[in-house]
Amino acid sequence: MGVTSTGLNVDDVDQALVSLSRLSVVSLSVHTPMVVVVRVHPLAQRAIWETLGDCQRDQVITAAADALVELWPEQEIDPLIPLLQMTSENLRKVDEHDALFSADVHPVLFQAGTSLGRMGRMSKARDYFREIAGKAENRFGKAHRSTLTARRLWAFWMGRAGDPARARDDFGQLVAECKTILGVEDRDTLSARTSLARFQGQSGDPTSAVEGCTRLRADCERLLGLDHSLTLVVRHNLAHWLAKTGEFQRAVTLFEEVLANRQRILGVNDPETLVTRNDLAYNRGSAGDPARAVRELEAVLAARQETLGPHHPETLLTRTDLAKWREVTATNWAGLVVEWQQLYEDDLRVVGPEHSYTLRARIQLANAKGLAGDPVMAIAGLERVFRDCQTMLGPGHPTTANAKERLGQWRERVALAGGAMARDSRGVGSEDSS
Repeated sequence: MGVTSTGLNVDDVDQALVSLSRLSVVSLSVHTPMVVVVRVHPLAQRAIWETLGDCQRDQVITAAADALVELWPEQEIDPLIPLLQMTSENLRKVDEHDALFSADVHPVLFQAGTSLGRMGRMSKARDYFREIAGKAENRFGKAHRSTLTARRLWAFWMGRAGDPARARDDFGQLVAECKTILGVEDRDTLSARTSLARFQGQSGDPTSAVEGCTRLRADCERLLGLDHSLTLVVRHNLAHWLAKTGEFQRAVTLFEEVLANRQRILGVNDPETLVTRNDLAYNRGSAGDPARAVRELEAVLAARQETLGPHHPETLLTRTDLAKWREVTATNWAGLVVEWQQLYEDDLRVVGPEHSYTLRARIQLANAKGLAGDPVMAIAGLERVFRDCQTMLGPGHPTTANAKERLGQWRERVALAGGAMARDSRGVGSEDSS
């Protein structure tokens, strides 16, 4: 006979739920042997809710939020996630007296927003944390830890949703505030510095990202230890930005070290491990072994499709990386055009037209059309995507620079061929598709 954390007899609770189910007041569904989902009939919910005073309602909201945090699974593809997100949103709607912002921002609010982003709904996560940050600042003030955390998550998902330059600027300010308010060795200060380096690199300054990660690595190893999750994130990021500065072999060596640690601590197919497996495989190609890059990225793609789903942004990123290295060894250019076309359409549907993923796919699609024999189509597509990159990402963004470089290459090819390539080209795909 068990007892709940509130002192209730477990058998009595089970019997009460079964009785209420027979009366159709609640419905029960088994999610796992340890989790039974209880849904209360809407009329019963309303009837009970209207009998409660403000204090009792706040207690119910807080208890429900505590339960959601306890139940929230680690994997975002768990079928329970949509129900937890919906319940969390319903709690926010009925929280008229800010019970979830009483002494602190309730952890369920951070959990729900982060879950949105990890499921690939990055713009929604950005907007969600903008609202949470505003309420936290109004409630606790700008210098409160919860406010700083909400602002940090807002800036992070802003960058992930496609605006790394603004995220970089916001994190520059946040790092300064965290150092002053929380201290230079505080965990949240270290996290803010990690994101600052990330978005410096993504905004077109990989050298600053390498410098920031190098300093941060020493601090994290000293303060947190070699196996701490943040230390591993920083070491991974350092390898990533080393590769972006052309130090591919150093990057591969560091990725291999991080991968060994993550596999030992987290397992082979943990989402964080898959991030390192993906980046290691990609940079094996950059270091001179494209065939191995293709083989390893195919394995990562299969794992991400299984653990994250086929249309998760991280899965799409692996497809992008894989298609790039297939392009190096490709002989069937028309098939490559089809692959990039499908990836572009999936990016457009999942992350939207302004995201760097979608714009990168458009660049690669236009380039593939040129390789398949239609340089005129390639130039037309690259001209359009270059204009869009300048508008959506800014002239200094790496994706904008990539579009400009590819456009210049195809213009030069046509000029050197004296127009022969344009006259003899064969069309692949529709002009509007890129």
